[in-house]
Amino acid sequence: MKAILHIGTEKTGTQSIQACLCLNRQKLQEAGFHYVRRAGKQNSRAAVAYCMDSNKDDDFFRNLQLNSLQERDDFRKDFSRWFHNEITSLPAGIHTIILSSEHFHSRLKTLREVERVRELLDPYCSDFNIICYLREQSACCASSFSTTIKSGRIVPFERFFENCTPANHYFNYSTMLSLWEKVFGLHSLSVARFDPDTFLNRSLLDDFVFRISPSLVDVLNTNLPQKNRSLNKTGHLLSQLICRLFSKHSTSQRQSHLRKTCQQIISRNLTGRADLLTPELQDKIHQAFSESNEEVRKKFFPDQNILFPLADREKPVLTKRKTR
Repeated sequence: MKAILHIGTEKTGTQSIQACLCLNRQKLQEAGFHYVRRAGKQNSRAAVAYCMDSNKDDDFFRNLQLNSLQERDDFRKDFSRWFHNEITSLPAGIHTIILSSEHFHSRLKTLREVERVRELLDPYCSDFNIICYLREQSACCASSFSTTIKSGRIVPFERFFENCTPANHYFNYSTMLSLWEKVFGLHSLSVARFDPDTFLNRSLLDDFVFRISPSLVDVLNTNLPQKNRSLNKTGHLLSQLICRLFSKHSTSQRQSHLRKTCQQIISRNLTGRADLLTPELQDKIHQAFSESNEEVRKKFFPDQNILFPLADREKPVLTKRKTR
């Protein structure tokens, strides 16, 4: 059996990809592909948590109130059993399983954690395809800031961007990909730039489906709305104002409801480019990652002169197929 792991990275249309996989579960099954359910209804988040070190503080464990090491170890045993039961009960025609989570990128930061992914899959799979999209770091950071604001956190813009350095696993793609290469081998990695000019039909979803199997491109429904779009400048300002008026940590149900309602309205109506970064800051970030990005280019994009051309940073990215 083959395993396809879509590991992100974060801020590269992962929610749209996962929505596409969920929408097309039946069509995937008919073609011999199974999008694993026990790992998470849409995002294979539970599989990531299974592979994480138990002593890490993480929102997945907090949300399930798995606070002690014993509780997290029990979760890991339960998940292993659930995963085994699901995979071993698949119909005979299934030849490929699929997992997708941007948290594979952001949460698994050590070699041992990535090794657990392999250990989870090895009893069932002998062939692996690790799909990963990369976004230029300054654009990724700007999009991440927008998501942080929408989640209800108040973070000064300047402080947030201080974390965008090569020392941060989240942004250093050379460091991150080297872990997956060591565990699964270079031949198993399918790495792409998050750039509409490189996508099949200029569509992220068509491009992703093609990487699963070219035969599925005209079979699956990829006409989905874009998920988790970034806020524009007005959206950022209003979202931070809402955070100050209705604290995320308030115990009042009424305040919580008002905050969520306001944020949903803002997220629906005030999306687009925010132009948070000055050209000077963009250049500073781009230069900081020149060495690590060059390592990635040489290994995965040897035919390109540069991994992230400056002019490509803020191109709009389609999830739908472009109408001809």
